[in-house]
Amino acid sequence: TFTFSLHCLSLLTCRQSVFTHLGHKSLIRHIETIEAENPYWLSMPYMSRRAGVRPPRGAQGRAFEALKAARTSKFPPHRFIADQLDHLNVTKKWA
Repeated sequence: TFTFSLHCLSLLTCRQSVFTHLGHKSLIRHIETIEAENPYWLSMPYMSRRAGVRPPRGAQGRAFEALKAARTSKFPPHRFIADQLDHLNVTKKWA
């Protein structure tokens, strides 16, 4: 038998697992298969360049703008500190 410390895959037991030589070769073959497939999947982007640059301007865009306007209309108007403290600036003289 081949003893192999497998902490990542045996998270439930958190101890050393006994691996057979056949299991080790199978794991290596599986990892090599995944590594061979990676360039293929990375060569095909999920979105086109145009779709990645700008969101669609159709009905979804209009619906989002309507939703954004509805949410911002619920907010009270902005309050400025100059308006709040304007009553203190009556004469602007040191007395």
